[in-house]
Amino acid sequence: MILTSSGRRRDWVTLEEEIETTDALGGRSQTWSEYVTLRAAIETKPAVVSESQATVLYLVTIPYRADTVTKHFAGSQQHVVTADKTLKVLEMVTPEERKRELVLYCARVTA
Repeated sequence: MILTSSGRRRDWVTLEEEIETTDALGGRSQTWSEYVTLRAAIETKPAVVSESQATVLYLVTIPYRADTVTKHFAGSQQHVVTADKTLKVLEMVTPEERKRELVLYCARVTA
């Protein structure tokens, strides 16, 4: 179980959601739209993706936000943008189901 006190939320992060747009000719493209900037606690954990590939899992703890949960379960892709990296939200949980915090399980986005 992950418990994070709000006093440990030292990093400013921006949450983004993927938006699909259609141009005048019917072409589609994906862009990223910022929807909130807030403080977060960021932890790194080693994770094994497969026997040949290891990666780093980032646990980003933010205050509970119903809009973030709704976007996630509606299938919207989300990113967490920090000062030096962009993280893809893979999954999220609410510790102890109290709706005080959200823990976002993320992986680094590579170009």
